[in-house]
Amino acid sequence: MFLPRTGIIGRMENFTAEILYKRLAAWFHEKQRTLPWRSKRTPYRVWISEIMLQQTQVATVIPYFEHWMTLWPTLKDLAEAEEDTVLKAWEGLGYYSRARNILRTAKQLRAEGKDELPCSYAELLKLPGIGPYTAGAVASLACGLPEAAVDGNVLRVISRLLARPWQAGRAKDQKACREYLMSLMREAGISEDFSPAVFNEALIELGALLCRAKTADCPHCPLRTFCAAHLEGEVFSYPLAAEKTKKSSEEYTVLILHDEDGNIAVRKRPPEGLLAGLWEVILADGRRSPAEIEILLDDAGLALRSLEELASKKHVFSHLIWEMRVYEAEVQRKGAFNSDEEIFWRSPDEVLSLPFSSALSDYRDLCCRS
Repeated sequence: MFLPRTGIIGRMENFTAEILYKRLAAWFHEKQRTLPWRSKRTPYRVWISEIMLQQTQVATVIPYFEHWMTLWPTLKDLAEAEEDTVLKAWEGLGYYSRARNILRTAKQLRAEGKDELPCSYAELLKLPGIGPYTAGAVASLACGLPEAAVDGNVLRVISRLLARPWQAGRAKDQKACREYLMSLMREAGISEDFSPAVFNEALIELGALLCRAKTADCPHCPLRTFCAAHLEGEVFSYPLAAEKTKKSSEEYTVLILHDEDGNIAVRKRPPEGLLAGLWEVILADGRRSPAEIEILLDDAGLALRSLEELASKKHVFSHLIWEMRVYEAEVQRKGAFNSDEEIFWRSPDEVLSLPFSSALSDYRDLCCRS
């Protein structure tokens, strides 16, 4: 195990894995938040919560998790679900590949005759959408195994504790952090009182509540007396900021089309790629003028009766920006919808039941309920 580097300003208290664990555990038992996934701990419940929490705030996840567990309280229940139903339950959380991988994993395990996720870290890593952090979280939090779980919060805490210039998201730094935590677990695990679940979750909670990216409540931190970054007065120097990449931009004209019977035109996105498998209203490439929209609809076998511009909207993905101009139109169907993709006309209630990306769901909901 490597310790914080020497030469720090101030006095560092004796630092051992046992002392660190006792400080963390005492703080965690007193300060931990009451969260729904912290009760009835099973590999399935831990797995669902951890996948939902990726790139998403706790307050946002709570109602999604509770609703999910009313729909599919066990892995067996989930394995029988349809993809559209699962994506609808996920609607608004974003990163929809997470939901599709959850369903793939559930169906795969059921096909193998299993009613629960494995506890083995190595076996968990073989499942769709489960990486080192989630595998470590399930193995430790649900099964009590001594496996590290390194998310952004944990890497930040350990980076500051050791004054290591790690960077969140950088594979070699994630690996170094995991190796360090595993060494601490081996040392602290000699004690009968050691709990891998408490150890991991206390670090996660510390990063979420006190040792945050832009604010750090060092006076109340249980690790402050042997935190190298704190004693150096350089807390916010660690970890290093992730390198920013420039997002590309695409323009679209969004058409919410109502036919003479009040049905709305929708289509399903391809099974691979961005927003795979989600439904959407009609998107036309580029920024189209009203005259161009009328020609586009006429070519598709639709007569334009009225057209109203609703708004201009920007939706930011992790790597891409959609610049959209949104229109609502009344059309008359002259025949088949001439399109390279299959178009469906659905009632407003049916459209509301379909899983949409948050990029378009606000305007879908507005038009379907008006």
